[in-house]
Amino acid sequence: MRKFLLMLLVVATLPMFAQDNYKFRIASFMSEDGFETINYGYSDVLGTDIRAAHEIDMLSQPTVECIDSLVYNEAGQIASLVTYQLLDGEWLKVCWCDYTYNEMGLRATRTNYNDFHDGWGPQIGGTYYYTYNEEGQLTLRELDFCGIMYEKATYSYNNAGLMEAELIQLNPFTGIYEDSALTEFYYNENGNLTETLYFSYDGGWVLQSNLVQEYDEVGNCTVAQTLSSAGVAQEKRVFKYNDKELAENIFFYPNPEQDFPQLPEMHNMIESYEYWAMDQNSADGGLIYVIDYLFLYDVIGNGDDDDDDDTTSVNNISVNTRIYPNPTTDYVMVESEEVDFVQVLDICGRELFATEVRGTLAIDMKEYEAGVYFLRLHSNGATAVQKVIKN
Repeated sequence: MRKFLLMLLVVATLPMFAQDNYKFRIASFMSEDGFETINYGYSDVLGTDIRAAHEIDMLSQPTVECIDSLVYNEAGQIASLVTYQLLDGEWLKVCWCDYTYNEMGLRATRTNYNDFHDGWGPQIGGTYYYTYNEEGQLTLRELDFCGIMYEKATYSYNNAGLMEAELIQLNPFTGIYEDSALTEFYYNENGNLTETLYFSYDGGWVLQSNLVQEYDEVGNCTVAQTLSSAGVAQEKRVFKYNDKELAENIFFYPNPEQDFPQLPEMHNMIESYEYWAMDQNSADGGLIYVIDYLFLYDVIGNGDDDDDDDTTSVNNISVNTRIYPNPTTDYVMVESEEVDFVQVLDICGRELFATEVRGTLAIDMKEYEAGVYFLRLHSNGATAVQKVIKN
């Protein structure tokens, strides 16, 4: 969970699916025990106009709760990512990133700010500048810190156009760049990233760790394992997929800062992954299973948009599901033969209310402020979302 944004860039091979007719959209990401959750908030009930990610980490002491709010420019590009954190019962703006783009639509700059609410006000963390070649490949990234180009990263590519190395050099305020870190990327014959080697410089390049990834026959990453420089397993993720649904039909959170969770390379819909970590209680080391992390989706369907009818049928789950009245001033009724659980979310994806359903449910919204809310309906592992307007 991120409390404050630092000067950070993660270069990774991630699936990008650009289209309009998505069948699903990411709704939530959570640990199986519910102690870590991210709910994604949309401004539209059946679309992909994502506006926020609401994160709760109850494993931290005290609990960390943040909202990442997305701001778009006229071209539909993410212009800012603003993070609010719940501190002593008050939502405070703690950090944000501003982005600009070049004529190719690629990121040109990234500037981040922190506000520690210590009386000094917002402080700039630094500005990254990005340079590309004619093919749109990133070739140079430079960090302006306190008016000095403190860091630069150069990138090289193989004949297939895949990134093969990232070299990071630092200028410790001497005017001379010194080698600092090197990352090498290796691929299989299908272009899947199979091995990532991380080096640091200490009079020579020293291997620090190695990320090894395995794939199935259609290109889904099935295992990602981090090894120490000695080849000892440090942690592992084992991914599970729904082979009946394609990843290209899913809208995922754009994740401009490449925060947790990062997605693996995939062909099919990711459903979950097992997380394994080092067994600290074993003299022989080895990995021990920790927990599953789950990906939950909304089915994007064609709800009843007839403004003259105050009853809505949720076609995603069943035509027998009715939500009324909508708009409402006090109560919303949910009648369904199939829905077994309901969440009420605000436009930022924060859960305001949740309960089980047994046939008919009356949701009291009298104390809610006027505005747009979303009901997330669960039925035998499937989910659907219905927008509700409170007058």
